[in-house]
Amino acid sequence: MAASLAAKVHYLDITGEIDVFEHASSLDGEARQANILLCPGVGFDVIPTDCLALALKQALPDATSLCLGFESHSLKSPGTAKTTVEGIGQGTKIRREATIRTEPMGVRARRIDFGQGERLAVAFPWGDVSTAYKTTGIPSITVYVAVTSSFRLAMLAANLLAPILRLPLVRRRMLASAGTAVGPDTEARREAPTYLWGEVRNESGEVRTARIRTANGYDVTIHGALAVLRHIMEMRDFDPGFTTPALLCGASLIEELPGSGKIKIR
Repeated sequence: MAASLAAKVHYLDITGEIDVFEHASSLDGEARQANILLCPGVGFDVIPTDCLALALKQALPDATSLCLGFESHSLKSPGTAKTTVEGIGQGTKIRREATIRTEPMGVRARRIDFGQGERLAVAFPWGDVSTAYKTTGIPSITVYVAVTSSFRLAMLAANLLAPILRLPLVRRRMLASAGTAVGPDTEARREAPTYLWGEVRNESGEVRTARIRTANGYDVTIHGALAVLRHIMEMRDFDPGFTTPALLCGASLIEELPGSGKIKIR
């Protein structure tokens, strides 16, 4: 981002890390002075969930609580696997009263129907904990991911083993193992779509729920990044500074990508 600010060119990336989004947000003033956009997260994290967040905010403007989540059975690429390893033992993240907080992994759980029946899901440190606050202004945000009961138990165990898992030697070995992961090929991606869900509530107890089925996360990343890039190349006017994919391109962005359905809100 420093290079983009110095060169006065727009910045995009496909990160999903909360710290990166928070750093971009802290550079909003500098980006405005440079008359550029800082828009990290133009991949699967966070385009689909960001679009759901904006659509739900539009459906219930006075919402005070936002939950998002997804279910995916896709294999992980080496890069995704390494990012997962780097987060082991670090806990999960939620937002409460506009502040990002850390909680033990696997403790906050609920059952969610992402579109194929109820699944066990746990709070996960997904990028929307940062970006959805920019997109919606909603002060309470939690992101969930569907997991098996055994995986949740592994998360809970990792909390107890966190001091060991953070040791340099242990982390190096886990990262080396993650580097051998084989990501999904074209056929595997086609057979593993993603189901996304979102829910908002206001202080009166009103609830709105949204769902959408999209292509595999890796395909969403490819087509999503290109769609945002195309939007930037074609735009004439823009508000410089830190932004998110949905704020930049609209909540319908995810619906326009290959393999996506329509956002359905109830």
